[in-house]
Amino acid sequence: FYRYFNTNNIWLNLCFVKEFLEKEGNILLPLILNPKRVDPRNDNSPGVFQIESAIGAAISIFPGASAVIVPKDRLIPVKKCNDLLLVESDCFVLNSEGRLVWNPNKKQQAIRIDLDSAFYGKIDRLNARFNEGIPSLLNCDALTIIGDVRFESNVAIHGTVRIENQGPAQAVINKGSVIDRDLTFF
Repeated sequence: FYRYFNTNNIWLNLCFVKEFLEKEGNILLPLILNPKRVDPRNDNSPGVFQIESAIGAAISIFPGASAVIVPKDRLIPVKKCNDLLLVESDCFVLNSEGRLVWNPNKKQQAIRIDLDSAFYGKIDRLNARFNEGIPSLLNCDALTIIGDVRFESNVAIHGTVRIENQGPAQAVINKGSVIDRDLTFF
């Protein structure tokens, strides 16, 4: 694990920035080119570049700038729908301060989730397949879902489970199911 990490958050005193710009003029920041697709859902759509400026680089030109060290346990990264499913599950609860924390009833504070990006890679697709609620993952060690699978309400996943739909139609995990073994639909 890294001792320090970047949460991609920058807090600026806007009065200071205004004064700095009035005195110094423009801030020249490095550009970042991120290759993307015009339609991110279609791998065959034309390629484009998203151009961003690296505001983090501005820190080096502001006198007195500093980093704030926040304990790593306060960071719960959500970069993909796999991460979103986890934080929306019962593996996390709100503590008395209103912060999202690991559920104290979750014995192991690690879980591997691997969702098929073709069916779960965008938030609307994820929500459509869990529209009756996120399964309980409190007793889950790892979950892999391949293919189009929709979950009804009150489903629980236990242990290490792989669910695969090899058929053309959407598979459905029925209401109240407890899944503790691999499942394959045809």
